[in-house]
Amino acid sequence: MRCLTMIIGTLMFFVPPILQACAVCYGDSESPMTAGLNQAIFLLLGVIGFILTMIVTVGIYFVRRNRLLGKTGINS
Repeated sequence: MRCLTMIIGTLMFFVPPILQACAVCYGDSESPMTAGLNQAIFLLLGVIGFILTMIVTVGIYFVRRNRLLGKTGINS
């Protein structure tokens, strides 16, 4: 494991700095590629937020339904 760490560290040292970051982190902040990457990041955050919201909504629905069925005495 130590040998693998040394090899990866050595390879990273020789990689040109331009290849170590995307345009959002490193480069022209006014380029169209940077704007596109920012929009893609926000889109993916929105999709993940929507999915997590739906999971929480289904969980709340199940809890409410369980309480309602528990009060009526229906066990099916």
